[in-house]
Amino acid sequence: MAINWFEGGRRIVSLFAGLILLGGTGYLFFGDTDNRVVLESSSPEARLHWTLDRCDYPSFDKEWDGKSTFLNGEVRQIVACFRPKADGKIIVGYGPEQSLPLSPARPGQQPPPPMKVRKILDADPFSTEMESYALERMRRFNLSYDEMKVISSGLWKIGVVRFCERAIEAFPWIAGLIMGLWIVAAGIGWLLRGFAGVPTGHDFKADDLNKAARSNHAPIDWLWMGIGAWGFVAGIAWLVTKVMAPATTVIDRFVGKAVGGLGTIIMAVVGLAIAAGGAVALRALFYLALRREQPELKDDAETRALLLFGIANIAILMTASWLVTTYTFVGGWVDALDDWSRSNGFKDGGTVGLFVLCLLWPVIPLWALNPARSDREAPNRCA
Repeated sequence: MAINWFEGGRRIVSLFAGLILLGGTGYLFFGDTDNRVVLESSSPEARLHWTLDRCDYPSFDKEWDGKSTFLNGEVRQIVACFRPKADGKIIVGYGPEQSLPLSPARPGQQPPPPMKVRKILDADPFSTEMESYALERMRRFNLSYDEMKVISSGLWKIGVVRFCERAIEAFPWIAGLIMGLWIVAAGIGWLLRGFAGVPTGHDFKADDLNKAARSNHAPIDWLWMGIGAWGFVAGIAWLVTKVMAPATTVIDRFVGKAVGGLGTIIMAVVGLAIAAGGAVALRALFYLALRREQPELKDDAETRALLLFGIANIAILMTASWLVTTYTFVGGWVDALDDWSRSNGFKDGGTVGLFVLCLLWPVIPLWALNPARSDREAPNRCA
């Protein structure tokens, strides 16, 4: 019986796409159920006030010890959130007032009175200065009865807004992953059809037995309907959030998360490609050290072995990087990279990127020990 590889590929894509839709739906109803009451402030002079916005990095959040009981009997955790400036730093105070003399507009005129200026004191999130500032602000803060009354009457909004935010956040990921999966599958199918001489729209060559086109192919209409339904839910969620929290920047976060999600997907693909290259290089180095010829990757056993080489490569690098960063001066460089990455809004992306690049370390000894290279350089050494 002839095997229909193309139909099998379509069913695999449908299976993974269905899992993506189920995962997104699970995240919508059960993921990140953060119902804390957020009190935000953007400067030392601004009072902490209630907001429906989340307190995400580079904002700095600090929880009060214990939970608070509101007027309607609900018990919630209250968190103080300190918003950053455009440069990612948070204002923690002001220097002493100074007088800045101003030059007269025209010769012969009296100079204007000096302008009073104060230097802005700021700090990076998660620094010791920021921690001390947050603790001092929280020590001096108390909710008034009117503030407690307003928050108590609006606690239900937090769950609704968080639900809508999860829908807005999940939709770009779901659509992007499914479309990316479909594009990769279509590209592989196009290449295989070219090598096998199978016409487009068919699963077999015209002269094959079991002939013809996809008469029994797995339908994918439900897939596009699922993406459309998620898009509808995300649109309604955005409208609800704008109505309930008109002062928030939901559309900015939606665009930002969409672009960020696309960038994360691209970087994940690049990272997986680098990790695969490191696994292939480690496998080649292993067989070179044993002076054995590498078996071809033509069966499942060798493919699984390549996966094990990838896992071993990660384990080797993790052990070596821990030893190097702990006991050598390289640790200071890595800390500096991590500080720079976090201060520029990349969180720990800098150190993760460095780790992924270092997965290619087997290429260096493989290149140095390559027999073909040694044979080419042998005449020069004899000369």
